[in-house]
Amino acid sequence: MEQIICRTELTEKIYRKYMYYHVFRRDKGWLKHLIMCAVILIFGLMNLYTNSPVLAVIFITLALYLFVSRYLRFFISIGRITEQFGLGAEPNYFYTLTLSDSVIHVENGKETADYPWDRVCLACIFPDIIYLYMNPQTALLLPTGCLTSASGTDSAAANAELAGLIEAHVPSDKLRRYL
Repeated sequence: MEQIICRTELTEKIYRKYMYYHVFRRDKGWLKHLIMCAVILIFGLMNLYTNSPVLAVIFITLALYLFVSRYLRFFISIGRITEQFGLGAEPNYFYTLTLSDSVIHVENGKETADYPWDRVCLACIFPDIIYLYMNPQTALLLPTGCLTSASGTDSAAANAELAGLIEAHVPSDKLRRYL
């Protein structure tokens, strides 16, 4: 199989979509946090009805603070990161991925790295983007509009080639399709 090349250019919208997926769909830690906040809130409401208004105020305030602070920090950090990397409505170049049968080659103009396919711990295929997680917390983003094959085929053909390449090298338990 020939090489597939992706010149990854990101926008704020693409990055936000990735972070929403990573935090709310892939990593279910937010659900545990929400349950913890609900338990503290219920405990506070129970204290309100059992004539302990001081404890009620403390627990209700704590539950609201924990909930608001976590998600406020999340949205503020997304804004800070998009500003730091200069992400906006116009695409900004980040790296070029060259995918072949043997290796995933990444270069950003300053550094290069080669990853064997067995380093991929999760591949998430969406109609408009692909996330290749090289570790549980970091993914390579491949917007499907940026794909070309070495033979110069169009983007749709390159998307089909890439899907086949990923399915051939990533075990099915590490592959998620959202089509």
